[in-house]
Amino acid sequence: MSTNNHLRILLVGKGGREHALAWKLSHSPSVDHVFVFPGNGGTAKGLAKVSNIRQNITDYTELVSLARHLAIDLVVVGPDDAVVGGIEGLFRDSGIPCFAPTKEAAEIEGSKAYAKGFMKKYGVPTAGYEIFDDIGLAKAYVSAVNHRIVIKASGLAAGKGVVLPTSKEEAYQALEDIMVKGLFASAGSSVVIEEYLEGDEISVLTFSDGESILTLPPCQDHKRIFENNTGPNTGGMGAYTPVPFVNAQQMDEIDSQVLRPTFAGLEMEGRTFRGMLFTGIIMTSEGPKVLEYNARFGDPETQSLMMLLPPESDLALILLACTQQNLKNVTLSADNLTSFFKMLFSWKQLVGGVMATMAVAPVVSGQYPNPGAVSGNTNVHDPTIVKTPSGTYIMAHTGANVALKTSTDRTVWRDAGAVFPGGASWTTPYTNGDTNLWAPDISYRNGKYWLYYSASTFGSRKSAIFLATSTTGASGSWTNQGLVIESSDAVDYNAIDPNLVVDAQGNWWLSFGSFWTGIKMISINPSTGKRSGTNLVSLARRTVADGAIEAPFITRRGNYYYLWVSFDRCCNGAASTYRIMVGRSTSITGPYVDKNGVSMLNGGGTEVMASHGSINGPGHPAVFTDADADVLVYHYYTAQNAALLGINLIRYESDWPVVY
Repeated sequence: MSTNNHLRILLVGKGGREHALAWKLSHSPSVDHVFVFPGNGGTAKGLAKVSNIRQNITDYTELVSLARHLAIDLVVVGPDDAVVGGIEGLFRDSGIPCFAPTKEAAEIEGSKAYAKGFMKKYGVPTAGYEIFDDIGLAKAYVSAVNHRIVIKASGLAAGKGVVLPTSKEEAYQALEDIMVKGLFASAGSSVVIEEYLEGDEISVLTFSDGESILTLPPCQDHKRIFENNTGPNTGGMGAYTPVPFVNAQQMDEIDSQVLRPTFAGLEMEGRTFRGMLFTGIIMTSEGPKVLEYNARFGDPETQSLMMLLPPESDLALILLACTQQNLKNVTLSADNLTSFFKMLFSWKQLVGGVMATMAVAPVVSGQYPNPGAVSGNTNVHDPTIVKTPSGTYIMAHTGANVALKTSTDRTVWRDAGAVFPGGASWTTPYTNGDTNLWAPDISYRNGKYWLYYSASTFGSRKSAIFLATSTTGASGSWTNQGLVIESSDAVDYNAIDPNLVVDAQGNWWLSFGSFWTGIKMISINPSTGKRSGTNLVSLARRTVADGAIEAPFITRRGNYYYLWVSFDRCCNGAASTYRIMVGRSTSITGPYVDKNGVSMLNGGGTEVMASHGSINGPGHPAVFTDADADVLVYHYYTAQNAALLGINLIRYESDWPVVY
């Protein structure tokens, strides 16, 4: 093979996208020659170091043989059918680097049904949807819904498999055309019917090497064939970039809410993505939502993006770095780009106030992510979630007589009444008659639900923790089991914010605490759920003046126990300074230390999440294990002082939790 100064490249495709890529690659100092198969008139002449391959090649194995004969150093694939069909694997097996994702990773484009399920699973914001392979059921659904819809062929349809009906009659006809008449051939054997979203559409293209990502400026393409956005969809009538209505903060939201969860989710699925991910996004009033994924360069977006990249940017080396998991060592000069382009990427890397490079971003580290997508009744304080044996979810949170919510998918939440709809009179001595009961902890053990909850008044140590149990978890089904522990001004701790944990030996423990001397823990009798003995273990405290700590939650993973807590001040709306901290220990009773080895009894703690962007005072952490990952649950405040549910997934780096 050639050196990086004399790369021989095979570019697969024949459209305007390939013309633009060939043109840009021909300007790469590292490129010796670009061979295009089959190419087009634009790549046939007029481009230095570029030529078409004029051979009758009928399958990809013949193309691999030709690549060997031409001593190709890098293959770049344009068309969707080649990418989704698994061309990358053929070249990889032959030892030739190929800029395209694996067949498994490319399914995110090849199956809209898979893509929608993926987004739901990993909390990527998208439109509500249903999937049908029966036209009768699809028509019945169209008849029943009262909102406008979009109909998509589930498989590949050359960018044309989307219909936007303006009436139910048009929708019925579209279903007939797609599912019966075969408008999009086998791609239309099943359809995705999703909610129509209002907003401006953009295309975001991101390089990935499986560990790092590099995102290009957003584009806007226009698919309708006629003027004023009318007529049927095409593969794309044209595109422009940069997009003037997308600012740096919105790109930050796209990065944290869409891109990072997507790449991390693909990694967790065993579909590590190396190549170009095209994300079609609509900017709604609720934030960015994903319309579709493509697993390759977009057409016509590539044409405008290649013109925007500076002349000194060596595209060939970027593509090669993606195949070698070396993107972190690549920079793109941006000195001569427009001021908007500089502003757009100023959140990546600023040098003296002027952006000098587009920095490559790690997939799931760095700036704190925004919460994953949730909807429905999400106004909560101090949330905790348990997954039921049937696979649904129950949330308990601070509220009148302990509030409950339920979800079937961890995303859409509905109010589900109160634990004690008839009231909880036994708590009155601690609450002065206030019905709000605080910071519950819900779990499922030994065939029933256990709920520890707090009764107190703000700023007081006159507090108590009670226990209730239920066999169903439903409102009104709970039986109060009585007092577990109480506190008063006579002691130096505060009996609120309980959390039940079972250690590796099967022993039950209850952690709790707020302010004063910090976080404590007591032994629990598994038969009764009540306190066992009189021992009181100290786990964590603050050592700085006016430093607050509360809301403990202990999890176990591998050889470590993790103590999650909240530092600083809650309950002041957007001015709250709550932040989530963690330490770990090999013993349930501690000592818990942070990444620097500082004991949490001496004020230690590693920050996991803090205020960022529009997310104010995230805190009161709870963690549960789901099928896809450990899940962090918390509340945060909006600029309008609303307390909302936050959910993020957790991965571990060197046995330390990182949220994404």
